[in-house]
Amino acid sequence: MPAGPRARRMPEQIDARRIAPQTPTLAIAGCDPALALLLGPLQRHDPPINLAWWSTCNENAVAMLEAGTVHAAALHRGLNARTRPRPGVEVVGFASWREGLAFHPRHEGKIRDLSDVVRHGLRIANREAGAEARRLLDAELARLKINSSKVAGYSSQTNGHLLTASAIASGMADAAVTCEPAALAYGLEFVPWQEELSELHIPRSLLGSAEVQGLLDVLAGRELPAQLAALQGYDADPCGRIVAA
Repeated sequence: MPAGPRARRMPEQIDARRIAPQTPTLAIAGCDPALALLLGPLQRHDPPINLAWWSTCNENAVAMLEAGTVHAAALHRGLNARTRPRPGVEVVGFASWREGLAFHPRHEGKIRDLSDVVRHGLRIANREAGAEARRLLDAELARLKINSSKVAGYSSQTNGHLLTASAIASGMADAAVTCEPAALAYGLEFVPWQEELSELHIPRSLLGSAEVQGLLDVLAGRELPAQLAALQGYDADPCGRIVAA
């Protein structure tokens, strides 16, 4: 005879208890490499706060901010470009640095600008669409009247300044547009194109949250600016300053 239906076994009850206190987590998106420095001061904050950082370009960071998936978007712009805060968003300074053309030291003396990169048929590491570095590259190509199809590696895509610089250092590319701190960290040659400000865009509706209060305390403190100032290529002077409210 066929066996009858089996009786369902009830799962055993488990006596679970929390082994660590629940900690608020600050969610932030942006491609400034120094955002990683927030973790230590935030964890030493009272109360402690964890950090969830998405390393992504300006355009993606804005999209995440508008979708409500992060507390802050770290955006960078040319020093002479005007800040355009969105309604209900406060802008706080983080750091400043230069962005420009980085290239492998083996090409020293051969490269002065982007036209030399193209003339020698060197390969670039390009950033993703929506990145300020890619916008700068396209603007320079337009100024030099060079079609992007003539640039080896134009269709490549690296996410973030450090990955871009590492692609050059490892020999996967010869040159790229990236920030000076990333270029210096990997021992690359660097030709500056523009001074830039790195800023944190924070919705005012979140200013009272524990995560954002902790962030503002860290920006106004001594530890983070000292760490930023110790990194080659960084200027910590904008850190914590209200840019637009």
